[in-house]
Amino acid sequence: MDFRTQLKPYSPHFRLNFRQPLILAGSCFAEEIGLKLTQLKFKTLTNPYGIIFNPITLAWLFSERQIVDFEPYYLQTEAGWQNFLLHSDLYAATKTALEQKISQTLALLKAQLTETECLVFTFGTAFVYKHLRLNVGVANCHRAPSNHFEKTMLSVSEIVGAYSALWESKHFKNKKIILTVSPVRHIKDSLELNSVSKAVLRLAAHELAERFEQVYYFPAFELLNDDLRDYRFYASDMLHPSEMAISYIFEKFLGACFDSESQDFVRQCVAINLALRHKPRHPESTSHKAHLQKLLHDLTREPFQERYSHEVAQIRVQLGL
Repeated sequence: MDFRTQLKPYSPHFRLNFRQPLILAGSCFAEEIGLKLTQLKFKTLTNPYGIIFNPITLAWLFSERQIVDFEPYYLQTEAGWQNFLLHSDLYAATKTALEQKISQTLALLKAQLTETECLVFTFGTAFVYKHLRLNVGVANCHRAPSNHFEKTMLSVSEIVGAYSALWESKHFKNKKIILTVSPVRHIKDSLELNSVSKAVLRLAAHELAERFEQVYYFPAFELLNDDLRDYRFYASDMLHPSEMAISYIFEKFLGACFDSESQDFVRQCVAINLALRHKPRHPESTSHKAHLQKLLHDLTREPFQERYSHEVAQIRVQLGL
């Protein structure tokens, strides 16, 4: 008997290759997937603006206004200078220093946008905090007084409208888009309203995937909530997926979206990363030096040489080369 409904995500009509740079943006689940890809030496840019939970602010940050004029949204807090359109991780001691950080981030994003063929957007919540004076949905309230904001739930049509405009713009005309809905639960909104919020995001993602040929929905939300469907696959806070669940969803993501060459590349990277973590009992032994020589041989082949340049330099030092 099979006591579990396993989900096998269908593949998009396109396949990605590990040589193509990727941009991932959105909720903290985008961070988890981005970290996995980075560990496997994929060329990724993850959340250049920091974690952005609501899809409207995320769409705005990638729009041609750009990318966006940040000037009206600066504020000074105990942490220093911050911006309502950015995550709290992006701050500086002075406004000028923060402006420089943002300028560098924009330059990095623009450069990556010209190279990348695919972007992954992860929607976290349909709730948005609108700053009443600025009349804009913010990425983060930065501990400003609560009476400065109005909490509202986005509609499906608002999300679909924002992303339709984004993907019809010149920057996105030929881009492949992967949409996901984060499985992380936002119980501060209550379990009931979290369900409504996720339903809005899921409907919007479905409508966008139906409307745009280049858009593919990857079922991260369903993999945790319907396939795994058990609290043992959650972290200790019972809200975020556990490391095991993230690895399972990531494995499905690779299998659905990447070509066979990339699958082979990943298998080799996993073996290399395992070998790099090896802790020798006798670092000066002949056997360990032979281990390092084999690693050096593997890492100086294409396509690994450029991606593991730091590790190659460390091995050369250990071998006295």
